[in-house]
Amino acid sequence: MTLGASISVSVTTLVTVVIPNELRGLCLALLFAASSLFGLGIAPVTVSELAGIMGAREGIGAALASVCVVTSGLGAAAFIFARRYFSQVQPL
Repeated sequence: MTLGASISVSVTTLVTVVIPNELRGLCLALLFAASSLFGLGIAPVTVSELAGIMGAREGIGAALASVCVVTSGLGAAAFIFARRYFSQVQPL
């Protein structure tokens, strides 16, 4: 939970600093909407479905780990992609 909260704060700070003033509100609204959609809508359903496939109660740990590994990989890929782009941005 602490790691997730720290990543959320750092991403929000990055968006606040990097995005121009004219687009900042729109980008923050889209960021919060997307995180709510994935965090509250898609991830729990995916864990439940995978747990059902893997054997209900016995499979819940493996299903949760699988979803976390996949989303962590996607997050790492997004950070690598963003690092390549933001390395060209000049500091303020």
